[in-house]
Amino acid sequence: LLIGRTGVGKSTTGNTILGEDVFVADTSGESVTRKTEYARSLRYGRNLLVVDTPGLFDTSIPNNETMIEIAQCYSQTAPGLHAIIVVTTIGRFTQQEKDTFDFFLTHLGEEVIDYMIVAFTGKDRLNHEKRTIKQFVPNLKDESDLMWLLNWTEYRYTAFDNGGYRADREAEVIELLEMIDDLVKENEGSYYTNDMYKRNEKISKERCEEEKRKETAKLETEIQSVKKSTQNEFEEKQMEREKKFENQKIEHENNMKKLNAKFNEQESDIEKIKNKNKQDLDEMRRDIEQREMALEVRRIETERDIEIRLREEAERKLIDKEITFREEHRSHPGFVEQALMAAGAVVDANKGKKSGSQYRK
Repeated sequence: LLIGRTGVGKSTTGNTILGEDVFVADTSGESVTRKTEYARSLRYGRNLLVVDTPGLFDTSIPNNETMIEIAQCYSQTAPGLHAIIVVTTIGRFTQQEKDTFDFFLTHLGEEVIDYMIVAFTGKDRLNHEKRTIKQFVPNLKDESDLMWLLNWTEYRYTAFDNGGYRADREAEVIELLEMIDDLVKENEGSYYTNDMYKRNEKISKERCEEEKRKETAKLETEIQSVKKSTQNEFEEKQMEREKKFENQKIEHENNMKKLNAKFNEQESDIEKIKNKNKQDLDEMRRDIEQREMALEVRRIETERDIEIRLREEAERKLIDKEITFREEHRSHPGFVEQALMAAGAVVDANKGKKSGSQYRK
């Protein structure tokens, strides 16, 4: 049984083992084999049945479909398989190839390792470097993935130059057949059977179910953890928001108190200013009233002084006229007394008018 990832040369290697081109091969690196194919050939006294399988990790075929196709071969190869050839290329053993090997171990069980042989393709690279596969393998690093594969298969390996000379290819086939003979002896003629596959498939399914249960439980635990974490985070944020709101409320209340205090202070200042202005206005009003009273007193005094001066002046003039009149009319005494009496009446009348005017004022 030939297994391996897509593009490693399984079909070409199968043709080399059969000694004729039976399986369709392509060098493009894309999978040509879509179904499990069988071919028989009589080689060096051995009746061979070679099974070519689709490659794993083909982008056009899911791995599960490929494994179902491979599984059908176990019932078609009764009583079972003597050898399972893991085909890989000389060079870097990729992570994809390692995953391919792990995939087969998972589905076929670790007992399949007792029937495995590693077949390297691309031997022409070593021929170009004038090295053999026996010289190539010891130089591999112990921690390399390729050495990991060889450790699993107990260093059962060979190499093929599928494009080399026919004689060289036949020698490679003989070497492989001898390794298979030795492997059959080691396994005491037993096969990797369909019952083994079914048993391992059952174990694999149970393991997968258990892993699913564990994964589901783990996922559920993670979900609960995330939920709890999210809830805790939400509660913390809610508490933080409430605390922030409370702090803002307190700050707002303090600010309002400060504003009210400032407003009250300003109102008090305004009231003080109003009172001061009222006091100043009252003082100004009193001052104006006092000034008006003083002016009125001065006006009255001035009028009185003027009146007194005018009266004195009038009296003086009257006296002067009287004196002049007396001097001019000394020869008429009776006439003088009459004139003086008339003048006196006029003066008294003027005094009465001035007194009435002052009263009205």
